Amino acid sequence: MAEHVPTPPKLDTSVPHPARIYDYWLGGNDNFEADREVAPTRTRATPR
Repeated sequence: MAEHVPTPPKLDTSVPHPARIYDYWLGGNDNFEADREVAPTRTRATPR
């Protein structure tokens, strides 16, 4: 009998995600264009 392996969910890179925006701020590589576009607006919304 063949074992059923669930398919992982699709990753929508056009929608920004807080964890990837944080990764961008830290200089990481795990972010996409949508995250980089939104990052400056988040820093203005919550200044240091």
